Amino acid sequence: MRKTGAEELVLFFSGWGMDSAPAKALFARSVEQGFRGDMVAFHDYRSPQCSAELCLAAEEYPRRTLLAWSLGVWAAGRSGVPVPHFAVAVNGTLYPRHADLGIDPAVFDATLESYSEENRVRFNRRMCGSREVLRHFTTMSSMRGAADQQEELRLIRKAISGGPAEKPTGWSYSRAIIGLKDAIFLPESQRSAWEGTGQRIVSEMPHWPFFHHSTIMELTA
Repeated sequence: MRKTGAEELVLFFSGWGMDSAPAKALFARSVEQGFRGDMVAFHDYRSPQCSAELCLAAEEYPRRTLLAWSLGVWAAGRSGVPVPHFAVAVNGTLYPRHADLGIDPAVFDATLESYSEENRVRFNRRMCGSREVLRHFTTMSSMRGAADQQEELRLIRKAISGGPAEKPTGWSYSRAIIGLKDAIFLPESQRSAWEGTGQRIVSEMPHWPFFHHSTIMELTA
């Protein structure tokens, strides 16, 4: 957490397999464009993310904004963070392994079981959708190994299997941003999952959203 005495804290939940690089890039770009709040970033969902000390510190902020991408949308809902005042889901749902509301279980399981250094390259290409977006992604791609990422995905599957989807306690997402070029969380599944929630549709955006929306302000406006 960056402590500056700011009024606003952004709780940023990155996607599966990520490290701190996307959060650092997002925060730096946002500060360049005038953002004056603080941000705490979460990634690697092999275990619960919000410690008692961190949650207590987050509660001190007058305004908490939650921004979650991909599997971070689900992870944020089970993290135990203090209730946000405004929450945005980007290219993800609360049902990460679901035939109609998330990633088809057969696709989810195939990704998990076949994941390797070679298949990671293929996954990243699919996530980005174009060479231009892939070049942007590689400037902040995760330094974690494929085996490490695979273990995380296996534990996520274990957490979401065998029961109903977990929903946030005491809060709901305020808006969903949906990329029509998303090949991971298909847009039709996202639209169904967020029925009744305000939706912003971005026609050219693939699953990797930070090429089209590079600041906190763009994602939360």
